[in-house]
Amino acid sequence: MAPINTHRAALMNTFKQLEQDFKHAKIQVETLETQFLDALSAVAAAAQKDPLSDSQLRQDHPLRSHIAESVSDITVLVSEWQQKIKNAERHTKFRERYGDSLLVFVYGKVKAGKSSFGNFIAYGKTDPSDIDIKAAEPSPKFFIEETTAKTEATDQDAMASQRQFRVGRTETTSAIQGFCLPGLTWVDSPGLHSKTEANGKLAQDYVNAADLVLFLSHANAPGRRSDLQEIQNLGLKNHALAVVITGSDTYEEDDAGNLIKIIRMMSDVDRDQQKNYVQQELDNIAEIIAFQHPETKSMLKEAKVFSVSAWYAERSEELSSWDKSGMIDFVNFMMETAQGRGIRIKKARPLENLRAFLIEVESRDLNHIETVIQKTTDKLSFARKEIARISERVLRDMRTDLTQTIESLANKYANDNSAFKANITKEYKTVWLKYTARLIEQYAERLDSATALDLDETDIELPEFAKHTETIRRKREINKKRGATLGTALFGGAAILLTGGMATPLVIGATLASGYAGDKLGEMAGAYFDSDDSVVIDLGDNREEVSIETRKHLINQAEHNLQALIEFLDQTYYQSTESWIATIRHKIQRLRQEIEQQRIQINSELSKLG
Repeated sequence: MAPINTHRAALMNTFKQLEQDFKHAKIQVETLETQFLDALSAVAAAAQKDPLSDSQLRQDHPLRSHIAESVSDITVLVSEWQQKIKNAERHTKFRERYGDSLLVFVYGKVKAGKSSFGNFIAYGKTDPSDIDIKAAEPSPKFFIEETTAKTEATDQDAMASQRQFRVGRTETTSAIQGFCLPGLTWVDSPGLHSKTEANGKLAQDYVNAADLVLFLSHANAPGRRSDLQEIQNLGLKNHALAVVITGSDTYEEDDAGNLIKIIRMMSDVDRDQQKNYVQQELDNIAEIIAFQHPETKSMLKEAKVFSVSAWYAERSEELSSWDKSGMIDFVNFMMETAQGRGIRIKKARPLENLRAFLIEVESRDLNHIETVIQKTTDKLSFARKEIARISERVLRDMRTDLTQTIESLANKYANDNSAFKANITKEYKTVWLKYTARLIEQYAERLDSATALDLDETDIELPEFAKHTETIRRKREINKKRGATLGTALFGGAAILLTGGMATPLVIGATLASGYAGDKLGEMAGAYFDSDDSVVIDLGDNREEVSIETRKHLINQAEHNLQALIEFLDQTYYQSTESWIATIRHKIQRLRQEIEQQRIQINSELSKLG
């Protein structure tokens, strides 16, 4: 038994050293994940919020149905994210618990010998006794990560108490369970093609957290088609992989043909034949993957195939027998992995998983959301253009109606400014509500909230009526004429007296001259006593000017009020959608920036790993 313990001790020392190496090799992938998931969650929260949930926008409005479809479409993506995030969180917690060790995930069908093989790694025994368990150094700590409770009620306390994998039961591993040794975490998965669908799903979920995957296949039928299909799926995920053919042993028969309890390894020829067959199938799968998925860096070309018998190694005390069991090759591989590849695998795996998620979200999901949002933007733009078109028609009809109404009221209430203004205000409100109702009904089924911009507080300033008249001034000259007559008589008479009354030419001339002078002097004296007056002529009123100015004023008022109403309605019914779009675009932009920064950082770290 000493050789076996020596080899196992060497393996344990290797993993103990690896534990120390891991403590210095951890990178900040958890921080990157948190930053990315925070930015992703911000996009999801913004995109899933219905901007019209509290809106009174009419239920049959095309924008409402389009946004409902958009939110539903995005919600499907978000649900996928949430599932991936949930898995990522599980894997992150898994890594946090076992981040200082090489995480080995054991895959395989039911009855592939996973439990026996795991016990051998933990204790050097396929089915350890209580004595073996108590004497083990180092002592493995067994755990159960998640259970389906389909075929057995294994819980954390029971697992910690039994401190081994149960061997020989149907569907023994019905949960993610394993053990920890310094530098090594060994996880025994639910069997593939097991009797419970959930068991297989658990294995698919948790294999993504592993640093190394061991695929176990029993020597009774290694490399079956179903096994190869699962290996191909693992190859697509770019996992470090080794195939272990278990149970490569047999019993001897005596000369009489009786089966005797002497265990022997299968012949080297048979074992090599099985290993070569599986290796060839791995190469074929690698070529298929390279052809169908050229962008995938498959690890299948590097996969190792081992043929072992843990049972034979356990029962053989000779070093040569330990070597024949195949376990020495497997132990050396594990030590090589831990010493040479373990650190790189441990660091690369979470980074590669995160990078793959980043690429998928950026290239597929964000582009899809942006397409959905652009369609919503186009719908909103169309709705606004439709409102602009309707408002132009409304303003045109209001202009026509107001023109006729104003002319009628100007004729009816000419020169009665108070009555004219009161009726103009009343009719303007009537016309306003009549035509804007056609606009409002595009938004709301009821006019309650939309009529907040009525005209109760509008001060309509109108020109006032006034009569058109002309004033003509006149001068009264009757005194002037009287003075001229009197002056002529007085001066004319004086001339005759001076000439002695003789009708000579001299006398006649003097008389004429004296008469003229008397006329002028009398006219001047009479004019002094004349007076002025004026006459006012009625030319009509200014009702036409009042009608024109009132029409200009009210049409300008209508344009102003209509624009204010459109802005109010847009703010009330469309602004929430516009803000929703802007918020999503902003969150997406920030997420893209975060993704770009993380991709640069991740690529830099991976390039260092080679």
